[in-house]
Amino acid sequence: MTPSTTPNPARSPPRLIARGLGLAGLLAFTACYREANDLTLSSAYPRYTGTAPWEIDGVRPGQTLAEIKRLRGEPVQQLDAGPRPTFRWPAPRDTTVTFDSAGRAIDLFGSTLTAEGRTLVDTGLEPAAIEQVLGKGRVDQHAQPTGSGVISLGRRITGRTVAYQNHGSLFEVFTSTDRITAVRAQAKK
Repeated sequence: MTPSTTPNPARSPPRLIARGLGLAGLLAFTACYREANDLTLSSAYPRYTGTAPWEIDGVRPGQTLAEIKRLRGEPVQQLDAGPRPTFRWPAPRDTTVTFDSAGRAIDLFGSTLTAEGRTLVDTGLEPAAIEQVLGKGRVDQHAQPTGSGVISLGRRITGRTVAYQNHGSLFEVFTSTDRITAVRAQAKK
């Protein structure tokens, strides 16, 4: 008496071929996605190699109020009238500029980092674009405790600041976990 053998449907040639093709397709998709992602990053955000001074929304540290008014028009709001007045221009980019007692821009806060009329980084871009365009900077991470509020079980990274020196001024790019949120420049002291 010979035992009867029932073929295992999971090991049938059509199923094995289908599994093999599915696995090959998944691996090919993963490899293509990674390659396209790397190519997209380098072509969409080419490295800036120029030597021109950087600007925040077209404004450079050290410029006077009169120079900025020629570029941006009249500010819509004066936020502080003390010895270090601060003015705000909302369009085309929301830019805030603080001036020293000599009337020079010393602290600029806005949404784009530019040079030679070219936007280098802009709010909304992915954080990987910063290093791709500007190179490595000094990175400070921002974290929030995790847990119940009474007991901290660790921390969660919520963003970072990437800092650079350019023409004697400090430039900072602020990010959340997934996008650039603001840029700032402080004139040399």
